[in-house]
This record gives sequence, C-alpha cells and structure tokens, in this order.
Amino acid sequence: GVRLVGSEMCIRDRTYTVRKYIKETENPDWELVVKRLKQTTKIRDWDTTPFVVLGNSLLKLGQKEEALVAYKKGMDNLEDGDPYEKSMLEHMDRVEKSEDVTKLERLRPMDVE
Repeated sequence: GVRLVGSEMCIRDRTYTVRKYIKETENPDWELVVKRLKQTTKIRDWDTTPFVVLGNSLLKLGQKEEALVAYKKGMDNLEDGDPYEKSMLEHMDRVEKSEDVTKLERLRPMDVE
C-alpha cells in the first residue's frame, strides 16, 4: 500500500502520493492527509490541485470553513477565464449550503476534468 510517512517524499510528488493513498485506502487517515497537504501548499502555493485535494480532505473531517479557504486559495491560482473556475464556484456553493459536508461529493481536481 501507499504510505504517507518519511522525509523521502519530495514535495513535487507529494500531492500525487496523497491522492494515490486516498484512492487505494478504504479508510484514509484524513488528519494525516490534511497535515501532508498543508505542508505541500506552503511550498507549492501557486498550484491549484493541492488546495483542491486539501479542501476535499477537510470536508471529510467536517471542517467546512477551512475547506472553503483552501478552495478559494486554489481558485486564486487559476488563470483568468479558466473553465475550472466554474466547477470550483459551483462546488463551493454546495459546500456553503450543505448541512453535513462530510457526505458531499468531492471536487474533482482539474487534472482529472
């Protein structure tokens, strides 16, 4: 299986590794996922995908406001007129209106769109 420990995980590959771990693990350790992604977004603050995966992971922990902040930061990295912005805005609207964010569908990262 995929492990999320060890300093050998370089930042560039961390988002990929975390996404693989989420996909292949029945009950991911969402706290660990969030911790790893927060480290990644500090360094790759220009990259939208880690912020989207972070937002999705925060929702799994029921952290609605923090998730919205992560999505917003990811959206700020998009080029003007990027079609993915519409998906992000629609998803953020669903998050804001949701009573139980832990049950929401995740926002698909734009490299999967």
